[in-house]
This record gives sequence, C-alpha cells and structure tokens, in this order.
Amino acid sequence: MHGLFVQRPFASSLVHGTKTIETRGYRLPENLFGKAVYIIETPRPCQRRSGQRGMIVGVVRFEGWKLYTTREEWEADAARHLVLPDDPLYGWRDDKPKYGWDVAASDAWQPSHYRGTGYGRVWVTDCESVAQCPDVVRAKRS
Repeated sequence: MHGLFVQRPFASSLVHGTKTIETRGYRLPENLFGKAVYIIETPRPCQRRSGQRGMIVGVVRFEGWKLYTTREEWEADAARHLVLPDDPLYGWRDDKPKYGWDVAASDAWQPSHYRGTGYGRVWVTDCESVAQCPDVVRAKRS
C-alpha cells in the first residue's frame, strides 16, 4: 500500500471523517483512485527535532480530485478541507495550483509504526504497519 504524509492536525481530521477533502499542489495519482492509502501523521518541525516520528493513524480511500481555479472556490470548500485561506503553509496562493482530493471513506486506527521501501517527500511506497519502530535508513536525494 501507499502511505501519505499528512501533518497534524489534518491527519486525524482525515481519518475521523471531519476533513473530507485533502488539499495538495498536484492532482491525485490515477492509480490511487479508490485504493486504500495509509495516512501517516507527521509531527510538526519542532516535534521532529525532539525525536518524534510519524505514525499511521488510519486509512482513507480517495474517489477523485478537482482543481481550484479561484480563491472563492477554495473558500467555498473550507468546511470540507479545513485549511484557512491565509494559512502560511497550506493556504491559498495565486501563484500555485491547488487541488482537492475527495475522500470516499476513512477509518481511524490506533497509531502504529510503519516501514516502507520507497520514501519520498510526500509518499511511502510498499508501506506496511509494524508493531515496533523500525530503524529506517532513508536514501539521500540526488
């Protein structure tokens, strides 16, 4: 399965069904339409420095995506994506595309550790839930 990195508090909102649109700067890969995707809640930068790691907090299935073409469209969906328009990291920007991924189903889990073979900035491929925290060695980006 694939794992998607999502920062707190958005990850919990996704798996509990209160966030029904995940927002990204790219469209949902077509090979993931309708497929289960692990949601890996990532700690904020200050928490990462203290040694906290991401954990699988549940699974979602996405059913499609849409491109927001105006700030007004973005703001009209605010109750579904839960991102404030002026959020400095995830809010609306005129110079970057914004996509909304529709959540078809979600399931919250007890947080669990994960491992995978392909680690990217946003995704983990061949991801699986594991009971113990594995030693993860990430390949350096070229």
